[in-house]
Amino acid sequence: MSSTATKRVMQKTGSYTNDAGEKKNTYIEIGVVFESEEGYESMKFNALPLANKDGEVWMNLFPIEKKAKAKSK
Repeated sequence: MSSTATKRVMQKTGSYTNDAGEKKNTYIEIGVVFESEEGYESMKFNALPLANKDGEVWMNLFPIEKKAKAKSK
């Protein structure tokens, strides 16, 4: 039984405005979501999330980009 890492678990840590005047968020990765062959998802935390000023804990899930295989000549 194997599982594959499918998503990065991220928590927003702040925001900033870039040189173009666009508001951007900053994140820290705190874990990974794995999917089993049966389609079940599990989450592994590498760090514990912190609550915001309202006492809430919000996580963002971002897909893990699959690296393209280099073509051999």
